[in-house]
Amino acid sequence: MKKLTFIPLVFAGWLRYLMAVDDAGRPFELSPDPLLSSVCPRLEKIKLGNTEHMEAITPILCDKAIFGVNLQDVGLSELVRDYFKEMCAGEGAVRRALEQHLNA
Repeated sequence: MKKLTFIPLVFAGWLRYLMAVDDAGRPFELSPDPLLSSVCPRLEKIKLGNTEHMEAITPILCDKAIFGVNLQDVGLSELVRDYFKEMCAGEGAVRRALEQHLNA
């Protein structure tokens, strides 16, 4: 599991998308999704440029209804959290993370 790159990167990208802030720091409207009301409130404390409060995403990463498995139980939650943290580091962080991990 620790050798996986793309799947955890996609999961981290989805979490970053749920922050409703683009890579330039501009807010945008999320597409309709029945999960928004349950997952978005967990991300409210996480802000672009401030990677504190990463523990807020743990319940999402453990939700079998979202991912089909508990990502913590299968050893993927830490990698998803690390990628997500990279993507939240500031403006342009999503692009940098994708370039770094997809060109590796």
